[in-house]
Amino acid sequence: MKNLKVKIANGEVAVRNHGDNGKDILFVHGAGQNLEVWEPLAKLLENEYRLWSFDTRGHGQTTLKSENATQYWKDIDRIISELNIKPILLVGHSIGGFSISAYTVWKHSNIPIMILDGFLLDKYNPNAKIPKETLWEMFRYGWKTSAIEKEDYIKNQIEKSFDNKDFNYGIPKELIAKVLNRAFSNQGNQFLRKPTFEEMEIIAYPSENEKILPDVNLYNQIDSLIAFVLATKGLYYNRKTEVEDIISQKTNRFYYEIDSTHNLPMTEPNEIKKIIIKFLSKI
Repeated sequence: MKNLKVKIANGEVAVRNHGDNGKDILFVHGAGQNLEVWEPLAKLLENEYRLWSFDTRGHGQTTLKSENATQYWKDIDRIISELNIKPILLVGHSIGGFSISAYTVWKHSNIPIMILDGFLLDKYNPNAKIPKETLWEMFRYGWKTSAIEKEDYIKNQIEKSFDNKDFNYGIPKELIAKVLNRAFSNQGNQFLRKPTFEEMEIIAYPSENEKILPDVNLYNQIDSLIAFVLATKGLYYNRKTEVEDIISQKTNRFYYEIDSTHNLPMTEPNEIKKIIIKFLSKI
């Protein structure tokens, strides 16, 4: 395992590499998380592939902030270029699924992509609002706190995860601790829970004038192979028929299902490994 930094503008993107042999696969995490979510999967694949993950803007140990709605997925291109990555597959979880889809359209890329429980099923609504109270209760985005309170919060999140209705249910407690510890940035005399709500709003609601929007029609602009991986206890299972309809529109789209909560990179890495190998066999 190697931890690297890629300089972009006036900051750095934190990158992690697993494996010295094989072809490249790049992973993009979801909102509020960071590259630690990919560790269980990376350890399963590192003897067969070169694996790359990074903290997106406003997350983990990346020092850059999102100043507009496109930077965080356009950074994919800079990371690939700077580190001479030649990916045979892009994998995105949650909003990371939009990131790799947006990147594919922007670059007219033919790299196959795999979307893990992070689908665009609606027309873009610029008037939608982030549910701040709900997200604050669940994730504490933008919270500034002391070291003691941070540790108490992480312990509390681990305890809550044993409840099968909790967002973190099924994730190993050690992994919850690693992801959450990396989610807090040391600000000197306090810690900041990243990202902030301001950054969440910037990336969630781009201007209608943007050419690439989080809209169901984005998939119409993608010609590369796409794997749609649905979690049976995730955020989209009640809209399974809509996912299947999107898949049916082109012959190079494939459907997979995992019995898991939304956080399937952390709960079911073995199943994702099987799907990656099966999907790559179609290329």
